[in-house]
This record gives sequence, structure tokens and C-alpha cells, in this order.
Amino acid sequence: MKKTQLTFLQRTLGSCLLIVLMMVLTPLSSFSQCALACNANVQVSLDNATCTAEITAEMLLGTLPPSTCPNGIFDVIVTHNGIEVQGAIVTKSHVGKTLQAKILDVNSGNSCWGYLHIEDKLAPVIECEDPDDIYCYELDTFEPEVTENCDDYTLSISGESIITNNCTSGYADNVLKIVTRTYIATDKSGNKSAPCTIEFNVLAVRNLDDIDAPINYLFPVNNLQCDEDYEEDEDGNPHPSETGVPTLDGVPLWPNPYVACNLLVDYNDIKLPAIGCVTKIMRTWTIIEWKCNPRTITPIVQMIEIADSKAPVITGAKDLTISTSAHDCSAHFFVPGVTVKDNCSKTSDIKVTISGGDEIINGNGGYTHLDVGEHKLYYRATD
Repeated sequence: MKKTQLTFLQRTLGSCLLIVLMMVLTPLSSFSQCALACNANVQVSLDNATCTAEITAEMLLGTLPPSTCPNGIFDVIVTHNGIEVQGAIVTKSHVGKTLQAKILDVNSGNSCWGYLHIEDKLAPVIECEDPDDIYCYELDTFEPEVTENCDDYTLSISGESIITNNCTSGYADNVLKIVTRTYIATDKSGNKSAPCTIEFNVLAVRNLDDIDAPINYLFPVNNLQCDEDYEEDEDGNPHPSETGVPTLDGVPLWPNPYVACNLLVDYNDIKLPAIGCVTKIMRTWTIIEWKCNPRTITPIVQMIEIADSKAPVITGAKDLTISTSAHDCSAHFFVPGVTVKDNCSKTSDIKVTISGGDEIINGNGGYTHLDVGEHKLYYRATD
């Protein structure tokens, strides 16, 4: 009985070993039978909401698992110019570029690769709604709201028509014109939105006090210096490009008429008498509005002061030894001139005094009479 039982156990154990061995060998055999063939060129469109796309094995292999590799476990490796794309997730920075993708079966080590062509196929969408009445200075900067999945787009005006208020067409006096514009948004991939046509009632400036005056240039805070390299107008005064012009909502109203708001601006300068070394210019800006029932605009006065705060520079003064005359202990001689340079003035008033005393020469050198002894000559130049 024991022997029979022993024989039975041996047979049973042998059968179990055979079953275990087959379970181990079968997967190893199937893993080695894995052949991969990737699509050579794959078009990848970015997600509409996030402007990204995750590259998957299915994109390059087709239906998973492929019949040639039924037990495959696949890794996806995407590179651009030899640099791996983290997480195999492409973004808007890859739009229009060609990337390489590799599919690796981790069981067999077999792989294949193909090229990815990244595209953004979704066009921008313009929120096409007519705004409320718009002020004239807001028209040039107005842009309708645009939704674009990858952020980057340009907005262009493909058409525009203007109906001017001729004061008999029934429009309110503060309506300058009716402007109809058609907008189109284009993204970096060339996708164009549907045209959006908007009609604007363009209003005159609400309050002419909203026009900002240019700042004053007053001594000694922010005056101009006479030796500054500033641009001059045709009268030789500081050009408005240097000293500023009236503005409306940041838009300069000179030198060109502000047609959008029917405003014309010009200026006139009066040079006032200098006080000390400061030249004063009173610049008056005149603003004209043309529309139905135009308003009177108070001129804007701007003061511009130009200071000369540097004294002339004298060079060339030398020590002299003069012999007295044979008849007395004094000398009549010619005092030589000096070189005078000034940063602004073309000529200078030069005077020569002796030993800090009375003026003896009114000019740049000249004859004088001095007694014997040592004397100091002082040259003084005034610009």
C-alpha cells in the first residue's frame, strides 16, 4: 500500500513539474516573436483646448496591440533636434516642425520609428458683437475679443467704410461718423477666422478738458541747457518733438491732424526778454474742432526756458615783463588779447582790470599805462 501510494505521488509531482515548465516557456516564446512597423509620417493636430498633444504608440502603430506583437508593452520616445520631448507631449512651440518618434517594446527590445508633423488646424474665433458707442480716441486701439487655442494670432482689418455726419443726416451732434469694419484673425499656422463685421457710432471727445497739455520746462528744475543737442524748429526754437505736444488718451495731437477726433492743433512761439542767463519762450497751442456745433477750446500755454549756466573759458593769458620809458618810471604798452570760448554765445564781452582796481580796458586787449612795479591783470569775459 505504501509503495503504491509512493508511485502515485511521484507521477503526480512529475505532472505538476511539466505544467509549470510549460507556463514559463510559453510567454518567453511569444515575447521573442515581436515585429514592429511604424507609420513613416504622422500628422499630429494639437488639442483644441490646451494646444498640446500626447504622442501615443497607437498613433504610429495603428490598432493596439499589433498582430505582429500581441504581447508588446510599448514606450514612446519623442525627440526634436536630438533633444527628448518630456512626457512625449508636444506643444505650440512645436507647431510647423518635424519631430522623430520611436516606439520601443520593453519585452523584446524591438523598436521602430517615424516622423511627426505637428499642426494647429483650429482657426481663431472672433466674438463678433457690436460695441456700445465708442469715443473717437478709442477706435484705433479697439480689438474684438478673439479665442485662439494656441494664443498667437494677428488681427487685421479687411474692409472699412465711413459715413460722415453731415449735420443733416439725423445723427446726434456728438456723433462724428459711422464706421463699419470687417476683422479677420489669423493664427501662426495660417488658419483664418470667419470675417467679423462691426458697426461703430464714433463719438467726439467727451470733454475737451481731457486733452493733456505738454509739461513746462522751467529753470532751475527741468529747463533746457543752451548747449544741449536738441532739435530746433524752423524759427530756431526747441522743436515740439523735444518739448512735447498736447495729447488725448496718450495720442499726440501734433504734427498731424487727429482725424479720428476731428481735431487740428498748431502752435505759435513768442520769445520773451531774457532774465539773467535764461531765455524764455512762450508757446501757445491752438486747438480747433470741426463737427456739428463745434466747441471753443481754450488755448494751451507752455513755457520753455533755456539756461546758460556755464561761464566762458579764458586761455592764453601770459606773464609779461615791460621796460619803463626813458623819461619816467612808467610804461605805455599794448596788453595782448586772450582766447575766449563759450558753450553757447558766439561773442563775449571782455574787460581787463588791474590789480582788482578800476577797469582799464574795455575789450580783448589794448593799450594801457602802468607805473613801475608788479601788477596783476584780470581778464573777465561775460557771455
